[in-house]
Amino acid sequence: MKKMFVGSLLILLTTGSCYAGNDRSIEVALLPEKIKGFIATHFDNKNIAFAKEETEWFEKSYKVIFTDGSSAEFDRKGNWIEVKNKQASLSAELLPEKIREKVIADYDTLSIREVERKSGAVEIKFTSGMEVTFDKDGKITDIDY
Repeated sequence: MKKMFVGSLLILLTTGSCYAGNDRSIEVALLPEKIKGFIATHFDNKNIAFAKEETEWFEKSYKVIFTDGSSAEFDRKGNWIEVKNKQASLSAELLPEKIREKVIADYDTLSIREVERKSGAVEIKFTSGMEVTFDKDGKITDIDY
């Protein structure tokens, strides 16, 4: 019985490790509609260099890389997780409304380099090196320099 259990466990671990970490390129036309809409709204003037679907255990995500080096990552439902632009600033328009209002009011002289969603919070990295984290209501929960 013990040998059978150990054997089953080994098969499960081997199968699971083969499944984890599968990345594959994907045609832009095959991306979820929500992602294509986000790209059309916020990156309409940029050319897509590469799109991929990432599978990690039972989670699926997508990453789109543009020819200028900017990128966007999305969860399986097509919600953006992280958006980066190494050469130009990102538009505050992609931020949730309450956070966008706060950024426009208080940080309008700074350029946004990266935005990331983390557990209900949104972290914004500015080109100045400052990082500001907001909760879903637009309240600042952390600032780093």
